[in-house]
Amino acid sequence: MHDLDAINIPAFQRKRSISARARKKPSYDIPKPKKVTRRRPSSIHTVEPTLTSDIPITQVFPSENLFDESPIIEDRAPRASKTRRMIECGQCDGHFDSIEVAIIKVTSVLRIGDQILIETTEGLFEQPIESMQIDRKDVRMARSGSNIGIKIATKPKVGGTVYKVID
Repeated sequence: MHDLDAINIPAFQRKRSISARARKKPSYDIPKPKKVTRRRPSSIHTVEPTLTSDIPITQVFPSENLFDESPIIEDRAPRASKTRRMIECGQCDGHFDSIEVAIIKVTSVLRIGDQILIETTEGLFEQPIESMQIDRKDVRMARSGSNIGIKIATKPKVGGTVYKVID
């Protein structure tokens, strides 16, 4: 290699070029990851209640022979089960205990008067939307992508899903 003084390069430029080469990251031939595209899940969910008490008991246990009356419950008429259609409309991002407000990131349109189901630690909680705010201003409708505050009666699960009842 040539002597740097012989090429007549000033010392401050030599030092800068050496440090610049040291900062330079080595280039590896690693292909860039492909862009991940997510499929939209079907947004319609149906809830069908399961009735465990309507299962007929057919097995007779030995202890039942000790009693005069048969403890086997007669088959009841099946209840008419009503299914409800719901769509996923948001996710709960937070909760303020003192003012009883839930922060929801909306993924589909919500309006005042809509019936919503909110996921809690104990299960689902149903409530109509009575008041809704965006940035401390009352609104009647919230579109996808906005963060809203809703007055709520119970503590929601942070990160839980919010559903809108259709039927």
